[in-house]
Amino acid sequence: MKALKKPLIVHIISGDKFASGYVNFMKMKMTEWEHSFFVRDIGFELKFINREQIIFYRMDKELCSQDNQALLNKCDKIIISGAFYLFDFMKNASDAIIKKTYIQFWGGDFYCFRHAWKFDARKKKKILGGFVKKCAGTVSLIQGDIEQLQRIFPSDNEHYVAQMPSDPMEEFKEFSQLDFNPPSPPYRILLGNSSTKENQHIPALQLISRFKNENIRIICPLSYGDMNYKKKVIEFGKQEFGDKFQPVENYMSKDEYIALLNHADMAVFNNNRQQALGNIWIMLRLGKKVFIRDDTAMWEHFSNLGVTVHSVGEWKEQSLQQLVSARQEEISGNHERAVEYDSGVIAMKQWKIIFDSKII
Repeated sequence: MKALKKPLIVHIISGDKFASGYVNFMKMKMTEWEHSFFVRDIGFELKFINREQIIFYRMDKELCSQDNQALLNKCDKIIISGAFYLFDFMKNASDAIIKKTYIQFWGGDFYCFRHAWKFDARKKKKILGGFVKKCAGTVSLIQGDIEQLQRIFPSDNEHYVAQMPSDPMEEFKEFSQLDFNPPSPPYRILLGNSSTKENQHIPALQLISRFKNENIRIICPLSYGDMNYKKKVIEFGKQEFGDKFQPVENYMSKDEYIALLNHADMAVFNNNRQQALGNIWIMLRLGKKVFIRDDTAMWEHFSNLGVTVHSVGEWKEQSLQQLVSARQEEISGNHERAVEYDSGVIAMKQWKIIFDSKII
């Protein structure tokens, strides 16, 4: 008996730190479908389970070549994961291609258009907004982003939620058993995840400055993003905290980075939008206390998942001892939920809904 042909899904993704995990997850876990990938080559070292059905490109206009168009025309669905740098493709795509395309928004690729005043930004917003209105559907990393996306790019199409999957080729390095003992000085505070202004580093440092004479260390990852912004953050951090402020400027391997996070006692993510989800989940899995803003979509996201996070606003009132302490049930509960979230089971269910959906 002849085997049924699997539906073909074509994925378009930027080749940054998320790409390996995304591609490997689709190849290893979502096996009811055939997958092909267009991966934008931006210089990251990527580790795929194999290189089959992967096409690298540098400029999005390359997607409009005759061979690539043939693949896009014959596939059943198209997933754009991360709507960055694809404005030429979106502007020139046929209606047939647009109608079977789903866009997975990461956060920065649509929040950046909240205040699109400059001509180039308004032009890109118009192109992306027109594509969103005609495409098969949009995919958000968390439920709360759907409402935010609708405010910026209103549309009547379908909206889904699907997380950025973890890499099934990588095992999470736990380092040690959870430590339920209160931290001891020096108290190490992880601040933010990247050198982007949405991290709101300086307002967070101003909050932490109440304790600048205490035995603390501030670990601040700034290895990618806006380099001019990074200089301002480092200048302010050094001026306010001296050697207690420790910027991390070099990109690390995943194991090295998790070891760095594990070295911290707590984390402050003052991000004013959905961002740093991967970092937050790692800190929760490591049993660390996490502070985020209570006015972003992430606050409700973690609350709905039964995860205990704390408001950055607590740094205005509580003592340092109160801020560093965490209950045993909070640590163990957050760890269990992070392990479940990282297992791929939730992601598989979410992506199956999208792949099985009917195109209207």
